[in-house]
Amino acid sequence: THPLVLPPRALLSPDEQAVLTLAERHGKLTAKLVMTTQHVSKATATRRLAALTAVGLLLQRGKGRGTCYVPVTRFTEQRSQQPSPGVQEEASHRQPASMMAQALIATLQEQLQ
Repeated sequence: THPLVLPPRALLSPDEQAVLTLAERHGKLTAKLVMTTQHVSKATATRRLAALTAVGLLLQRGKGRGTCYVPVTRFTEQRSQQPSPGVQEEASHRQPASMMAQALIATLQEQLQ
Protein backbone atom coordinates (compact mmCIF):
# COMPACT_ATOMS: atom_id res chain seq x y z
CA THR A 1 0.00 0.00 0.00
CA HIS A 2 0.99 3.60 -0.46
CA PRO A 3 2.32 5.11 2.82
CA LEU A 4 -0.27 7.91 2.76
CA VAL A 5 -3.23 5.55 2.35
CA LEU A 6 -4.29 4.37 5.78
CA PRO A 7 -5.58 0.82 6.12
CA PRO A 8 -9.22 0.37 7.09
CA ARG A 9 -9.73 -0.43 10.75
CA ALA A 10 -11.26 -3.79 9.77
CA LEU A 11 -7.88 -4.96 8.43
CA LEU A 12 -6.28 -4.55 11.86
CA SER A 13 -6.13 -7.38 14.35
CA PRO A 14 -8.46 -7.07 17.36
CA ASP A 15 -5.41 -6.31 19.53
CA GLU A 16 -4.27 -3.53 17.17
CA GLN A 17 -7.80 -2.12 17.08
CA ALA A 18 -7.82 -2.05 20.89
CA VAL A 19 -4.49 -0.19 20.96
CA LEU A 20 -5.74 2.33 18.40
CA THR A 21 -8.96 2.89 20.38
CA LEU A 22 -6.88 3.39 23.52
CA ALA A 23 -4.74 5.97 21.70
CA GLU A 24 -7.81 7.84 20.48
CA ARG A 25 -9.31 7.92 23.99
CA HIS A 26 -6.14 8.94 25.83
CA GLY A 27 -4.64 11.16 23.15
CA LYS A 28 -1.24 9.57 23.56
CA LEU A 29 0.13 6.17 24.52
CA THR A 30 3.23 4.68 26.04
CA ALA A 31 4.32 1.06 25.94
CA LYS A 32 3.67 0.92 29.68
CA LEU A 33 0.03 1.95 29.25
CA VAL A 34 -0.46 -0.73 26.58
CA MET A 35 1.24 -3.28 28.86
CA THR A 36 -1.04 -2.54 31.81
CA THR A 37 -4.32 -2.24 29.89
CA GLN A 38 -3.80 -5.25 27.61
CA HIS A 39 -1.86 -7.38 30.11
CA VAL A 40 1.02 -8.03 27.72
CA SER A 41 4.81 -7.93 27.92
CA LYS A 42 6.82 -4.83 27.05
CA ALA A 43 8.02 -6.52 23.85
CA THR A 44 4.44 -7.25 22.73
CA ALA A 45 3.27 -3.73 23.58
CA THR A 46 6.19 -2.21 21.67
CA ARG A 47 5.56 -4.52 18.70
CA ARG A 48 1.89 -3.48 18.53
CA LEU A 49 2.78 0.21 18.74
CA ALA A 50 5.47 -0.22 16.07
CA ALA A 51 3.01 -2.01 13.75
CA LEU A 52 0.47 0.82 14.03
CA THR A 53 3.24 3.36 13.51
CA ALA A 54 4.51 1.50 10.42
CA VAL A 55 1.10 1.68 8.71
CA GLY A 56 0.72 5.36 9.59
CA LEU A 57 -2.01 5.19 12.23
CA LEU A 58 0.22 6.36 15.10
CA LEU A 59 3.04 8.88 15.19
CA GLN A 60 6.04 8.24 17.42
CA ARG A 61 7.19 11.14 19.59
CA GLY A 62 10.54 10.99 21.32
CA LYS A 63 13.04 8.20 21.83
CA GLY A 64 13.93 5.78 24.58
CA ARG A 65 12.14 6.13 27.91
CA GLY A 66 10.34 9.27 26.77
CA THR A 67 8.71 7.65 23.73
CA CYS A 68 5.00 8.15 23.32
CA TYR A 69 2.62 7.59 20.43
CA VAL A 70 -0.22 9.82 19.24
CA PRO A 71 -3.01 8.86 16.85
CA VAL A 72 -2.66 10.44 13.43
CA THR A 73 -6.22 11.78 13.67
CA ARG A 74 -5.29 13.82 16.75
CA PHE A 75 -2.13 15.10 15.04
CA THR A 76 -4.01 16.20 11.92
CA GLU A 77 -6.74 17.87 13.99
CA GLN A 78 -4.12 19.85 15.92
CA ARG A 79 -2.37 20.85 12.69
CA SER A 80 -5.62 21.93 11.03
CA GLN A 81 -6.45 24.19 13.99
CA GLN A 82 -3.20 26.14 13.59
CA PRO A 83 -3.69 28.97 11.08
CA SER A 84 -1.10 29.37 8.37
CA PRO A 85 1.15 32.42 8.81
CA GLY A 86 -0.42 35.50 7.24
CA VAL A 87 -3.66 33.71 6.42
CA GLN A 88 -6.82 34.60 8.27
CA GLU A 89 -9.86 32.47 7.73
CA GLU A 90 -13.05 32.01 9.65
CA ALA A 91 -13.54 28.72 11.47
CA SER A 92 -16.76 28.15 9.51
CA HIS A 93 -14.73 27.90 6.28
CA ARG A 94 -12.44 25.15 7.56
CA GLN A 95 -13.08 21.52 6.77
CA PRO A 96 -12.81 19.03 9.63
CA ALA A 97 -9.57 17.07 9.50
CA SER A 98 -11.45 13.81 8.91
CA MET A 99 -13.09 15.22 5.76
CA MET A 100 -9.74 16.43 4.44
CA ALA A 101 -8.17 13.06 5.21
CA GLN A 102 -10.98 11.21 3.42
CA ALA A 103 -10.61 13.45 0.37
CA LEU A 104 -6.84 12.88 0.34
CA ILE A 105 -7.27 9.11 0.65
CA ALA A 106 -9.82 9.04 -2.18
CA THR A 107 -7.52 11.07 -4.42
CA LEU A 108 -4.53 8.85 -3.70
CA GLN A 109 -6.53 5.67 -4.27
CA GLU A 110 -7.68 6.99 -7.67
CA GLN A 111 -4.09 7.77 -8.62
CA LEU A 112 -2.91 4.31 -7.61
CA GLN A 113 -5.50 2.53 -9.77
